[in-house]
Amino acid sequence: MSDLKIKFSGVDTSIMNSLRRIMLSEVKTIAIDIIKVGENNGIMTDEILGHRLGLIPIKRHNKYTKKVTLTLNVSNDTDIIKTVYSSDLKYNSEDIEIPDKNIIITKLDKGHSISLIAETEEGTGYVHAKWNPTAGLAYKIENGPDDTQIFIFNIESIGNMTPKEILEEAFDTLIEKFQRILI
Repeated sequence: MSDLKIKFSGVDTSIMNSLRRIMLSEVKTIAIDIIKVGENNGIMTDEILGHRLGLIPIKRHNKYTKKVTLTLNVSNDTDIIKTVYSSDLKYNSEDIEIPDKNIIITKLDKGHSISLIAETEEGTGYVHAKWNPTAGLAYKIENGPDDTQIFIFNIESIGNMTPKEILEEAFDTLIEKFQRILI
């Protein structure tokens, strides 16, 4: 995760709030959306496993990448409980990476195993939180010189995009919306 603090002045509160809302709900990212479970005899149900996988941040290096297939094949033949991490997800694409390899997916007891295929899909936070690129997003208003307002934005990323990329995507979307109004 990383964060960015940035100041804006000479802008109306409605514009700042629009920018904030776009960052939360309209910036496109990819996330695991579909899983096909071959085997899962662990304690976590397939549905909960799917939710957990969907919330693992996936960074794409090519913004046009939408669908990537990942696999998870883990079994435990030991007497010690085995922790399954995001690093156990395998994929054959240079277009994506999982920035945090230490996210715990589940734990497996002796004799338990998971075998599944997962597919990513592009989406926005408006549809589901798994596509929201922000972990924290807020602004505060301070008084500036000559009764101007200064907005101090704090953008915290979950790791699938940098805060700067999130801000740039939000600006592009906001400008596109204004252009539609002006035409």
